[in-house]
Amino acid sequence: MKAKVVFLLVTAASLAIMAQELKPFTSDGCSIFPDGTWSQNKLWLNCCIAHDKAYWIGGTDAERLQADRELKACVESIGEPEIAKIMLAGVRVGGSPYLPTSFRWGYGWSESRGYQPLGKAEKALIAAEEARSAKASAQTLMFLNDMETLHNTRNAMHDILAYVQSRPDIFPPQKLHEKRLMSREQRLVVWQTWQAFLDRILVLDALQQRYRAHQKDAEAPFESIGYAAFLAQYRYAMDFIELMENDPAMHTVLNEAVPELGLKKGRYSALKFRFLNLIKGADFALKEFKNKIKTDQAHPL
Repeated sequence: MKAKVVFLLVTAASLAIMAQELKPFTSDGCSIFPDGTWSQNKLWLNCCIAHDKAYWIGGTDAERLQADRELKACVESIGEPEIAKIMLAGVRVGGSPYLPTSFRWGYGWSESRGYQPLGKAEKALIAAEEARSAKASAQTLMFLNDMETLHNTRNAMHDILAYVQSRPDIFPPQKLHEKRLMSREQRLVVWQTWQAFLDRILVLDALQQRYRAHQKDAEAPFESIGYAAFLAQYRYAMDFIELMENDPAMHTVLNEAVPELGLKKGRYSALKFRFLNLIKGADFALKEFKNKIKTDQAHPL
């Protein structure tokens, strides 16, 4: 009878551990301890985050002691041996898995698991969560970098159009009724401006292509950046075409091949065909309409 009771208790404990859920990794830095000095307020923060990663996972008493010693060694390595001693004493007292704190040993698990060693199932959960977190971090970094690229590209296109408007001697502000002859110097300015504008069109093409491939991913706002890239590209392309159409000579100059600048023949005609056709205009209007619906739903009256 006694053996049966022990067996049932061990089985129940094992099932409880197996049924646990692993929460995504979070870190509160150095918890109630400062993250650094007054002058360098994040001096040993990375040491604390690495320590939190070990505490999030948990494991045996020996593994906890090793994690605490690594925290001490990390803080010592940045020239703070006395702080390291204080932090070691603090985590040894306050990091017990039996205390109901948010930074206890094994805090990633839904229930305290004491100093139980990690089993195969738990290690698999940890590996899966780390893979998911790494993917999310990479996506977030990519998104932030691309948002910066989008911002810089829009500013560059705005500056190019502002430059065009600041050179009425080359880019007429009013529609001309006759073709004019342009000097080699003037043509060079036009080509360089055209090349700079086309480069930005290609950057926005790349952004749209990337986010079109990932727009079904619900974990990242892929659709929004692709949509923003489309809007910027369409609006600035239409503004550029409108300015160029003031001078009949531009159609010839912008369509010329300029190998030294990487300009191919017929690029301006291709741009006009792409952005002036009715399908593109309808697509633009549809996206504007969808965006208005989303805005109305997010901010109802």
